[in-house]
Amino acid sequence: MLCVTACSESSSPLTIKDHTLNPRGGAFWSGTLQSAQVTSVMISDQQEQCDQYEDADPCSEATQNWTPGEGTFLKITVTGQSTGDYFVEGKDLTRQAKVEFRVQQGGATQFTDRATSGLVTFEKLEPGARVSGRYSVQMASGTPIEGEFRADACTGLDRMVKRVASVQLDCATTFEPTTCSAHCTCLNRTNLADCSRTNSASEWDCTCTQNGNRTKCTVPKTEANVCTQGNGCCDTSF
Repeated sequence: MLCVTACSESSSPLTIKDHTLNPRGGAFWSGTLQSAQVTSVMISDQQEQCDQYEDADPCSEATQNWTPGEGTFLKITVTGQSTGDYFVEGKDLTRQAKVEFRVQQGGATQFTDRATSGLVTFEKLEPGARVSGRYSVQMASGTPIEGEFRADACTGLDRMVKRVASVQLDCATTFEPTTCSAHCTCLNRTNLADCSRTNSASEWDCTCTQNGNRTKCTVPKTEANVCTQGNGCCDTSF
């Protein structure tokens, strides 16, 4: 695996809806994930971005997404390790791009958006040294964004990527009309959600176990799987 990260004050600022990213930090990782070549560039408003990677909990949702800490992030990922053009939703699997915008506050994700079309161009890609390029994409929110990105070398992200790969976060869920369950395991930690209801017209009663603490809560009548993250009252994230 190869990793490069650093502060990058020359990346372009951008605004999506009411959320503005004024870049103060930059990072990129280039290597192989699940037998595929991948390069990811992380731009954020965190000045000490590498320090965030060193201390990040590999089981947390933010770290699994490579965006530990609080703030605003732009993540650019391509299926390659060379300069040139990469396309959002492109047909060539070796030249695809993903662009994700994320705002994290209070330990939770407050806003996300992703590109649905557009182009990412790597003008310089030197593993272990530096990366630079530009993007022009349309986001799912309807906002077009374009700008430049740059980052330099640091080893913190490389170590974090290896930790994330080693913990093997695993989540599974079951759902029936009157019962459901979900469990997520990471290292020696397990979070659970167990819910049931009398019939399809009644509310759901749930028992949640997170970090060893058990709580109970209810969810109004719904046909959704209330045990899965974001649909019910139990938080199974780490």
